[in-house]
Amino acid sequence: MSRSDESGNYAQARDLIRQIKQYDAQWEGAVLKARTTTNYNYDPLVLPLIEMKRLWREFGTLEGRHQKTEMLAWQKAFRDYQQAFDDKVLLVSRFKTHNAILRNSLAFLPAAADVIQVHLRRLVDADTVRLRRITSDTYDLMLSSLEFAHATTDEKAADILVGLNNLSVNKERLPVNFQVPIDTISKHIELILREQPKVDQLLEAIEAVPIAESLDAIALMLDRDEQAAALTAQRYHFYLLVFSTLLVLLLLYMGMWLMRSYAEIKPCKPSAGECQRRIGTAGRTAYPGTYPSQRSTAARGG
Repeated sequence: MSRSDESGNYAQARDLIRQIKQYDAQWEGAVLKARTTTNYNYDPLVLPLIEMKRLWREFGTLEGRHQKTEMLAWQKAFRDYQQAFDDKVLLVSRFKTHNAILRNSLAFLPAAADVIQVHLRRLVDADTVRLRRITSDTYDLMLSSLEFAHATTDEKAADILVGLNNLSVNKERLPVNFQVPIDTISKHIELILREQPKVDQLLEAIEAVPIAESLDAIALMLDRDEQAAALTAQRYHFYLLVFSTLLVLLLLYMGMWLMRSYAEIKPCKPSAGECQRRIGTAGRTAYPGTYPSQRSTAARGG
């Protein structure tokens, strides 16, 4: 893999980590919005989850292409992120369940107030004063429940418990047609008192899940690996430069050596005519009858 391709892989891996962090932030934002919205569509809680899974798979494929300086640390970072992600998925699932129950009860309270108002219009004049006082206490209890849903405190919870106890006592003094809506209101207020702390605890647990921290650790390891790869590439480049220089010097030395050898051999080489004369002389000396003398040759020529 070329240096530019490797750098591109690191950049792409960091971009995937950045996108996962963005979707994680969107995920938490959707959870907080669900905490304060009565009629909430839970699709925004699902979409970031799907994208985070897809991006993580893509990152796992891309991450396997480069060398790692600390394999054990990489394995731990992967396990930490996956564990944090699984924990958050479970917590968000539990949050959706408890928050749906809570939002349903909160949404019911205004409707319950309308029902009580309808029954108030049907009261006879003799019962109006007493029943209106009981009804006022009931409205105060409903208001305390709504306030408790926005700001959960022990003092407000204690006030609601006192109000529920009074409502249970007053219910016996109400007409029969009042008892059913009062029972229904009491059940929903009890649900609010029970579910709101659970929802708040789940929100705190969701915010504490270290997904962003795990991703930051992975991004830091990517930077370290890229720096190590760059140093290795620089070292290899230096070695290649040294080897190339030595090779050029060796070739120059061999060229000079060949030129010197050729210069030493050239003066010793006889001419072609000299070689022919020497061969003829050697032949006449070895075989006198075979080669004619220069005189007879000259006479025939004359």
